[in-house]
Amino acid sequence: MHEVIQAVREVIPQDRLFLVRISNWGVVDMDVELFTKTEYQEVIRLFSKEPIDAVSVSTYDYRQRAFGTDKNMAQITREATTLPILICGKVHDRSSAEEALRDADLVLSAKSILLNPQWVEDVRSGKSLPARKSEEANIAYTETPLV
Repeated sequence: MHEVIQAVREVIPQDRLFLVRISNWGVVDMDVELFTKTEYQEVIRLFSKEPIDAVSVSTYDYRQRAFGTDKNMAQITREATTLPILICGKVHDRSSAEEALRDADLVLSAKSILLNPQWVEDVRSGKSLPARKSEEANIAYTETPLV
């Protein structure tokens, strides 16, 4: 890991952020955990020693409790690092984004943005938006243009 991060850091311009993305869930099998809490936090601590700018934590649902604890992935990550934390997973409107920001420094959204070209404006205006399902976003991964 150290060698890869060092090699990548060397080619990233200094005015660009270098983020590392990590996930603990299996896309095909949602019940699969890739780490134990101890293993996960050790990886995060190792990342923290590297020349990266932030950790992007990929989750299916930012609220979901992890590793059999009462904490979500952002909270568990925060216990292991002082680096900025990005979180994703069912961030679909202003309310969910503000809730996720209680535990992370930046929130990410994908399905909602892919399926709603007005998403940024809708969030700015505080519009209540539906949480999207993965199946709905499948159209965004085809050769058929969205109209």
